[in-house]
Amino acid sequence: MKRRFPRGIHALPVVLWMAAGCLPLPTVSWSDALSPKDERALVRQIQRTVIQGELERGRYADAEGIARDRVAEATARQDSLAAADAMDLLVDALRMQGKYRDSEARTLAETSLAIRERLLEPDDPEIAFSLGALGRLLTSMSELDAAGTVLERALDIRRRHLRPTDPLLARSVADMGGWAQARGDFATAEAKHREATRILEN
Repeated sequence: MKRRFPRGIHALPVVLWMAAGCLPLPTVSWSDALSPKDERALVRQIQRTVIQGELERGRYADAEGIARDRVAEATARQDSLAAADAMDLLVDALRMQGKYRDSEARTLAETSLAIRERLLEPDDPEIAFSLGALGRLLTSMSELDAAGTVLERALDIRRRHLRPTDPLLARSVADMGGWAQARGDFATAEAKHREATRILEN
């Protein structure tokens, strides 16, 4: 028998438990409240938030572990976009731990981007997630020409599709600042970081 959960705000604790891995994702449904597509999108968004929260708190190893579990689970249920989400965050977790010189992080980043490009339109804002993860990784690896191309594409997509105050736009602007700093262009880096700050403050 299909499980049913409360609608609206009362369903949020259940969703958070799911995102943290405490409930099996394939057996859960909000069929009374959400379409299957919207349900999957909601779960993906909350999973991203959970892992990103670990990264922002500096719990890189914990984020890595959660992301690896989410990649395995999404792959098992053939949810390619959820797997791509988790791969992008796993790439960030590996990079922040200095684990970017072996082939795993780059393979994950390129695989995630390939998944999104296969399933989505060329300028879909979701593609910018994978472009950002790959671009940050390439910057850390000092592959700056390739990183700049990738990060500029991510920023262009987000400028065209997101509102001017969206935090994801700020993230892409800040990524360009990090790239400029890695190139030694400190004036551009400072300008990009100031722009990102203004976006977040609006």
